[in-house]
Amino acid sequence: MALINKIRQRTALVVGIVALGLVLFVLGNFIKNQSRNHTLEVGKIAGETISRETFELKVEKLKNAYIRNSHKSPSEGEMEMLRQQAWDMLISEIAFSKEYKKLGLVVTEEELVDMVQGNNINPEIIAAFTNPQTGQFEKAKLLEYLKNIDRYPVENQLTWYEFEDMLPNQRERMKYENLLTKSVYVTKQEAQQLYDRQNTKMQLKYLYVPFYSVSDSSVSITDNDLKEYLDQNREQYKKEAMASVEYISFSFTPSREDTLYYKKEMESLVEEFKQVSVDSSFAKIHSDAPVHMEYIPKASLPQAIGSHLASLKKGDVVGPFLESGSFKISKLSDIKTSPKYSMRASHILIKPSSPSPEDDKKALEQANNILSQIKKGVPFDQLAMIYGMDDTRNRGGDLGWFVEGKMVKEFEKAVINFKGVGLIPQPVKTEFGYHIIKVTEPKINVSYQVTTIERSITPSDETKETALARAEMFASGSTNAKDFRDNAAKDSSLIVARSSGVRKSDRTIGNNFTSREIVRWIFNEGNVGDVSNVFETDKSYVVVLLTSKTDDDEVSLENERAELMRKVQSEKKSRFISDKLKKLKGSLEEIAQQYGPAATVNTMNDVSYITTSLTNAGYAPLAIGAVSALSKGQRTEPMGDESGVLIVEVLDVVPAHDIADYSLYKNQIMQQNGSSASYTIMNAIKEFARIKDNRYQFY
Repeated sequence: MALINKIRQRTALVVGIVALGLVLFVLGNFIKNQSRNHTLEVGKIAGETISRETFELKVEKLKNAYIRNSHKSPSEGEMEMLRQQAWDMLISEIAFSKEYKKLGLVVTEEELVDMVQGNNINPEIIAAFTNPQTGQFEKAKLLEYLKNIDRYPVENQLTWYEFEDMLPNQRERMKYENLLTKSVYVTKQEAQQLYDRQNTKMQLKYLYVPFYSVSDSSVSITDNDLKEYLDQNREQYKKEAMASVEYISFSFTPSREDTLYYKKEMESLVEEFKQVSVDSSFAKIHSDAPVHMEYIPKASLPQAIGSHLASLKKGDVVGPFLESGSFKISKLSDIKTSPKYSMRASHILIKPSSPSPEDDKKALEQANNILSQIKKGVPFDQLAMIYGMDDTRNRGGDLGWFVEGKMVKEFEKAVINFKGVGLIPQPVKTEFGYHIIKVTEPKINVSYQVTTIERSITPSDETKETALARAEMFASGSTNAKDFRDNAAKDSSLIVARSSGVRKSDRTIGNNFTSREIVRWIFNEGNVGDVSNVFETDKSYVVVLLTSKTDDDEVSLENERAELMRKVQSEKKSRFISDKLKKLKGSLEEIAQQYGPAATVNTMNDVSYITTSLTNAGYAPLAIGAVSALSKGQRTEPMGDESGVLIVEVLDVVPAHDIADYSLYKNQIMQQNGSSASYTIMNAIKEFARIKDNRYQFY
């Protein structure tokens, strides 16, 4: 531990200065922004208030570590990940630490030394000091590094210091989880029950009537029905605060004039691009996208180049052409010999219906018959669409260009050995079946260097201003829900979209656009019935009507309407079908005949107690659970399950035979418990910590 203390002493001044800088930086932003929020609390964990200052210091520390390691600033998406990491660390430090204290768990200085340079070194340290050539951990290099750490750059010292600081928490967490997981014991009876559930086999016969056989229109559902169901099942719908909104997007996608502007701009670059000697430098100056200069085979060429390749020579420029919302011009910068062939072919795949020699022979006979028709003049692509047994049939068997090494060995060898273009005279057998192959382009072993300049088509200021003016006019005239809907109805070009189940942490609305500002407005300022000011997203201006909002653990009919409609509809259909079935008598076949064509009878063998689905009826856990309590010859009453109503009859039960050793099943239960232990422990501690997360108010 003396070595670690020495490192701490020597780095304390550096770290102190950096920490002071972080505090001043964060406090500056904190003071500047605090007036915008009605609370300075980011949340509460296990009764402890988390101030914004505390949280942002934690985030800033992670951000600086990210910059040191990646040598770049984090994007907004990466910042969101860092904020979540900071929050999880606070939960661990506060909620978990209280549990450690109750149990008297500690990490001694001797343990820390052992984790850094002793007999049980941390795996991350071992990985960092493992020789990549030999695969051997080099402890001497680790000790040398620690001895001279004060001579390394400040960034390296900080990285080590932060890593060392995390070691006690890691060890405490490991001890805590081991204390719980290692105390779990699986009895022989539990193992035997699992064995019986997996190996007892039933033969079932069941009558099935799907819900879809009853038309939706024949089942009337009122809001009172939905409310009644919600009241009876309120607990299962309790979740974090949610909201529902209606919104109108005023798009500012590029206009025709914007598109023509970029096209002319790219046209003006073509001649100059042809003349430059250093293609990459010119492209990097004028392109909105990264410029790639690697050599690629013909199979990987952009279509704009590949389709004109026969008439192109080195130095030629193609374009401008429009692709994925951008104008591009591409220059054939260089051509050289490639170690791999590129080739193009079409095929018709005939698969044997089974691995048997008889079916293999039938597939070969069919392939030869098709080949004979092609030789007589029947178009290849026409026969491919009729007989092909893979997705290439939809394009006449065309495989396009492909590079040597991409196709299965036998297929590729046949194409490479064929000279020129045309029909390979015999079917080629591979693991997939028999292929009738037509080589459509001569093989070539040439690679190309293509330099592409790309300009994204973005809306002009004029286009955006026009959309903004429309959005602001709509917003100013819509002060409530009635105005919002009435004004939308007056303009046929406006579409009112809806999104329910919006959560505080969401970054998107209805998967249509990203806007944390809208989500923050909903939960910070918005009241039900409010119409927002204009928000700007990446492709449009948006005006939002807040139609419903709940607090945490509050349940809203509006937010759950779609799910409730599905559940209530299924319940009503279940009652309708069950009532009709209960009036019918006889065998399952006789009941099905009396019910009508919607009722089918199926038989299924080797059903175990862990089976969850029935053939032709799909997921049916309730029905299988019910028959597990029945004996041979018994059957259930009509019962609704996931997709319909079932009556299940037990034809036979074959109990699992007793075995001498159940250790395999003990281990299976232990593995199942162990794999979920960490997740289960984390959720339990979070639940008892009564976490209040207010981050949505700030970020």
